[in-house]
Amino acid sequence: MRYRADIDASALVWKVGDKPDVRGLIKADSAIPTLLGVTVRLYAPSGVVVSESVADYTLATGAFKLILPEILTQRKEGLVYVSALEDSTYTRTLSAGVSATSSSDTLVGSTGTLQSSGFALIESEWVQYTISGTTITFVTRGLFNTTAATHASGATVKFVSVKDTCTPDYPFVVRDVQELWTPI
Repeated sequence: MRYRADIDASALVWKVGDKPDVRGLIKADSAIPTLLGVTVRLYAPSGVVVSESVADYTLATGAFKLILPEILTQRKEGLVYVSALEDSTYTRTLSAGVSATSSSDTLVGSTGTLQSSGFALIESEWVQYTISGTTITFVTRGLFNTTAATHASGATVKFVSVKDTCTPDYPFVVRDVQELWTPI
């Protein structure tokens, strides 16, 4: 499935000091499936990923809000990519609680066949994982600017079926304050 993120491209030009807030809409080639979330990834012109964070997202309308952080005061230009995190509808629960530094746990439940690796949401924390049997190993905790946290036994783990980058990518430009002045 291919996704498109419609953003007002003219809104992606800011002056230093702005705290920009841009709204967009996720559209799909067919009916929009349930998404667990939407991420915003900022690239420098060199192609290096500067940051990736979760955007506010409204399931009913497909609307999302980009809040581009202080990175705009550090970068003059770059690209914004939006990714859709598609819900597999498969869930499991943690058999034992995990601390913010735990690297694995045993999963309980049997709905659907899980991918051997991918992304998952545990309460409000995003993780990258691998699975072998019923053991989930956390490759990365606190992804997409979320915080690695403690989760109690029985906490629900929701799995992503696909992380699909939306088209197109959007260039952003940050203008210095002095560039806004017009000489007389």
